[in-house]
Amino acid sequence: MSSDKKELKLTFIYVVALLVGTAMGMFIPIATTHMTTLELDSLWIGTISSAFFIALAVGSVYIDRKMRGKDFSVMVVMGLFITAISAIAFPHTTSPILWLLLMLAMGTGISFNLVGIQTAMHVFSKEVDRAKVSGLYSLFFALGFAVSSITGPKGYVFSPMLPFYIGAAVLIVCCFIVNRKLKGRLIIARYPKHKTINKVPVPLYGAFVYGFAETTVIALFPMFLLMRGVGVAEVGIAVGAFIVGCVIGTLPITYLADRVGRKKCFVVVIAVSILSLAGVVAIDHYQTMLLFSFITGFVVGPFYPLTLALTVQDLTQEELPSGTALFTFTYAAGSAAGPILSALVIASLGIQHIFSLTLVFFLSLLLFVGLQLVREKHKKKFDRGNLSG
Repeated sequence: MSSDKKELKLTFIYVVALLVGTAMGMFIPIATTHMTTLELDSLWIGTISSAFFIALAVGSVYIDRKMRGKDFSVMVVMGLFITAISAIAFPHTTSPILWLLLMLAMGTGISFNLVGIQTAMHVFSKEVDRAKVSGLYSLFFALGFAVSSITGPKGYVFSPMLPFYIGAAVLIVCCFIVNRKLKGRLIIARYPKHKTINKVPVPLYGAFVYGFAETTVIALFPMFLLMRGVGVAEVGIAVGAFIVGCVIGTLPITYLADRVGRKKCFVVVIAVSILSLAGVVAIDHYQTMLLFSFITGFVVGPFYPLTLALTVQDLTQEELPSGTALFTFTYAAGSAAGPILSALVIASLGIQHIFSLTLVFFLSLLLFVGLQLVREKHKKKFDRGNLSG
C-alpha cells in the first residue's frame, strides 16, 4: 500500500477514535448517573462499572486468539453494533442483573474495536512515527470523550434516554465507516510462534499503571476534594484541569518521544508524574492544587500512547495483534483495579493516602524502565567493544 493510502486509512482511524470516544463519554459516565438516580445500591454500581473493564480485558485476549488470518473489520463492526444495541437497551430496564449483562456486552464490543483499530493503526504507520500516531489517536479519542462528558449530563436532564441514543447513533456511524473504508484492510496475520508478552513486559506494566492511575483520579479524586472541604463547583474545575492537561500534553510529548527516544522521554514523564501527584495531595491551597492537577494530567495523559508505542515498536507484523491485545488487557486490568484497591487503602489509612498505591506503582515503573535503559546502554557498549575488537 502506498504512503498516501496509508495516511488516508490513518485519517479514517482518527475519525473512528473521535466517534468512539464521543460515544463512550456519552453513555459510560451517564450509566453511573442513571443507576445512582434510580437509587441502586453503591456496591451494585461499583460492580457494574467494573464489569465494563473486566469485559474489555477478557474480550481483547479472546479476539486476538480467534481472528488470526481473518478480516478483523467484521468483528470491529460487530463489536460496535453490540455496544450500540446494549446502550439503547440500558435505560429501558431497572434490573441490576440486566445492567450488569449489558455493561459486559459493551465492554466486550469496545474491546473488539480497540484491538482491531489499534492494530490497524500500527500496520498503517511508520515505526519512527508510532508514538506520534498513537498520540493523535489518543488525542482524538480524548477530545470526543471530553466533549460528550460535558454535554451528556445536559442531555440526560432533558431526557434520561437521550445520551444513550446519541452514543448508539454515533457507533452506528462508526460501523458504516469501518465497513466502507477499512473492510479487507484488517487481515490479521497468523499467531506468532513465540509468546509476545516475553518481549514487552515493561511497557505492559506501564499500561497497567496508567489504567490504575487514570481511573483512580477520575473515580476518587472528587471524593478526596469534597472531604477536604472543596465546593462541588470547584471539584468540577479541578477534575477538568486534569482532563485538559491530558488532552494538551498528549501530542507534544509523544512527538518529542519519537525524536529524542521513547524510553528516555517515558522516564521523565514518570518522574514528573510522581512529583505532581504527590503535590496534589500535599498542597492545601486550591489554586496551586489546580496547577498540580493540570501538570499531572499533562504528564499522565501521554502514558497511553507512549506505552502503546513502546509495546509494539519491536514487534513483527505477526506479533502486532497480540501486542495490542495484551496492551488492552493490562490497561483494562489496571482500570478495574485502581478504584477498588485505592478505596481499600483509604479505608485502612485515611483519605490522605488516596494516591499512595498509585505512587508505589509509579516508583516501581520508574525503576524498571531505568534499569532497562541502563542494560541497553551497557549492551551497546559491549557490542561496540566486540566490533572494534
